[in-house]
Amino acid sequence: MVKKEFVKNAIAVCAVSLVMSTVGILFRAYASNRAGSEVMGLLQLVLSVYYPACTLASSGVYVASTRLCSETLARKDRSIESVLNRCLMYGAFFGIGAFLLLFFSAELIATRWLSFPEAEIPLKILSFGLPFLSAANALQGFFLSLRSAGYSTVLQVTEDLSKIGATILLFALYLDEGPQAALCAMVAGMAIGETLSCLFGYLLYLRKKNMGIHSAKSANRGLFAEIVKIALPCAFSGYLRSGIGMVESILVPRGLEASGLTPEQTLAAMGKFEGMALPILIFPASFLAVVSKLLVPEITAENALGHSESNIKTTQSILKYTLSYGVFIGTFALLFGRELGMSIYHDSTCGTYLIYLAPLVPILYADRVIDGVMKGYNRQLTTMKINLADALFQTAGAWLFIPKTGIIGYVSLFCVGSFFNFALSFLSLRKTCGIRFPLREGVLRPILASLGAILPLKLLHTLFPLSVWVWAGASVPLYLIFHRLCSDSTKKTRLITRNFERSNPNTPKQKILSRR
Repeated sequence: MVKKEFVKNAIAVCAVSLVMSTVGILFRAYASNRAGSEVMGLLQLVLSVYYPACTLASSGVYVASTRLCSETLARKDRSIESVLNRCLMYGAFFGIGAFLLLFFSAELIATRWLSFPEAEIPLKILSFGLPFLSAANALQGFFLSLRSAGYSTVLQVTEDLSKIGATILLFALYLDEGPQAALCAMVAGMAIGETLSCLFGYLLYLRKKNMGIHSAKSANRGLFAEIVKIALPCAFSGYLRSGIGMVESILVPRGLEASGLTPEQTLAAMGKFEGMALPILIFPASFLAVVSKLLVPEITAENALGHSESNIKTTQSILKYTLSYGVFIGTFALLFGRELGMSIYHDSTCGTYLIYLAPLVPILYADRVIDGVMKGYNRQLTTMKINLADALFQTAGAWLFIPKTGIIGYVSLFCVGSFFNFALSFLSLRKTCGIRFPLREGVLRPILASLGAILPLKLLHTLFPLSVWVWAGASVPLYLIFHRLCSDSTKKTRLITRNFERSNPNTPKQKILSRR
């Protein structure tokens, strides 16, 4: 593995991703403050239908493009241009099909499934971006396989900025016309972002096209069958998970209403939880999603060359650091959740959700990385089974428990389902490559370091109520210092124990060693 190139790409892409995620969370706060929590809740309902349509449009083309382009560059046995062209053809078929399906079924979905006729026009607007989304996924996989971070990053920045700029412009023009106009402005911005990202990505591809590897036409035979073989397991996994997830998204508001909430309270609760609180916790993990994507071509190429030990070491290290980072973020959210909710959204309920979700953060972050690693090991079918089991579990819970328990059951179901998914994913990864769970390095030591760094800041905050962002900035260097101290103390403890055992041959361990 070309580790220097991987680290260079990871740092560059992560830095840009973190900046864009910061812009994104600020934009989400702006949108929620302008449109209101009810509109954000209705947006979540619309997205619960749109995301399955996105899954149908892409149908695993991103994974297929990444893996096949990476293998082509590693083995140099066929034309990478042919690989991408066939991936684009595959994506076009599903992208256009998804557009037609969503556009002509929008009225039925809005009135019969969601029971919100206002969702029809937003669904139709979103459908126009689906063919472009599919093509953009194929191009993203191609650029990622080149191990050149710049192109993939530029595409993502183009999409995000286009989406934000278009939405702000449409807000300025139509926000005064009511909640429906605000919702249409937000989804139109998403469709415009997907379209511009695809067009710009194709221009970048034409510029990069001359670096393709050309070979005999015979080497490209059976290429479409390979794409289908890789993409369809991912696609079926997405179909099942998205379809069951859509059913869950329909059952959740009905269950909340059955528990005693009004439709307006239901939309507000969903908007605050899924549209406001959860994105705050996911925001610091934005670069982990990038690392997960970068791992796919790296692990794929190493597997193609037979370098399994390198993959195991890389996977073990990234899992350890991901858990450690998640523990730090979760501890800060646990102690400063209400302050974060008030600072970003001016809403204490959002802060309460942050506190409830804080212990779940390391699991959410690690699960993202594990998914990328499993794709690199060509374990799409295993991931499909896990996602299906998780989706069935959450759907059954939404049907059985939410009508009886309301908001508490809604939040608890998300937490239990996330842990269930992580446990299955890690066990599958352990079976695949034999890694161990880094309990001491990834969980226990970071907990001590996080409490040592953040708890004194919380006490200081009660005396000096400064902005939460001041304490967030101060917590980072303190955490690094405490983490280093915990590491050094562990090493010293091991050294003292080892010296003691050597100087005292009568200890039980030394007796066992002497018998051997």
